[in-house]
Amino acid sequence: MNTLPTPQILEPFGLFPLSALLRMLVRKSHHTPSPTSGTLLHQQNSLTLTDTSIFKELLSPQTRSEYFLHGYSGLYALSFSLRHTITQGAALLHMYGTNGSTCREHQELSALFDLDVPQQLRELQGLFRELTRGDLLPVLGFSALGCHLSWQKNGMCRAYDPYHNTCCSSTTAADSPFCHVHQPCAWWNMPQDMADAQTIMFAFYGWKEHLFAYTEEQLREEVGKFWHRIGMQQRIAPHLDDGALEVLQIESRETLSALGPKGLRRHFLRLARRTHPDNGGDHESFLRLQQAYGSALAFLHAPSP
Repeated sequence: MNTLPTPQILEPFGLFPLSALLRMLVRKSHHTPSPTSGTLLHQQNSLTLTDTSIFKELLSPQTRSEYFLHGYSGLYALSFSLRHTITQGAALLHMYGTNGSTCREHQELSALFDLDVPQQLRELQGLFRELTRGDLLPVLGFSALGCHLSWQKNGMCRAYDPYHNTCCSSTTAADSPFCHVHQPCAWWNMPQDMADAQTIMFAFYGWKEHLFAYTEEQLREEVGKFWHRIGMQQRIAPHLDDGALEVLQIESRETLSALGPKGLRRHFLRLARRTHPDNGGDHESFLRLQQAYGSALAFLHAPSP
């Protein structure tokens, strides 16, 4: 059984500095229409950056090649590191957007990410302000599709569902970024049983140790458990666009459903062998295939309508 790379083989943390990711979001957000204060969020008022676009902009060709040569393990290491950075950014934005955030929360996040939260907030304040739109404060999240940036009105609950692109419409509880209902979204206190999909994933990617905690097979099982748990709670219905099906060379959603997770995995491995850089494929096509596979897997694990 193959194990994921040890820290001595691959050490991806630090490849995606939060400041660099925020600067990329600032540039891209200039082309995103501003949402109207007090209204529900809509897809056209949010920004999604795919893993491919972030890898291409923030990593050198040499670094990308080095990790892609490790196949699934290398790609997963990059994906994990990126989501760890997004998780850190999302938590810091919660602190930035909550005047009443407590010293205890600062201490917990400082220990988790090995940084001084007040100092980090001061250093990133300029970038946070550039992402702010009037009284609408930035909110970060991620899904199988990539990194999501949206906005929420100051003083409103910052619980964010990237699959439906919606924020909660309730006001925050005292000394918290979240309303009373969404207190489990404070994932740094460990998610509770009723935590939503994004919270569960933040909690997983927030701890660096999880990258090296599993063999490849165990990792796939754990990810499957996450999606099963989320689906049983009826919390998500991931969108699967036609582009992902085209990349996977699958005719329709019905065909995908008939394949099921195991059939999809076998189909994916056949395609991966052909598109892998070691076999004459190119890195970007291989990465698009990996992302399409992740989206299709999320779709299969989602609750039935």
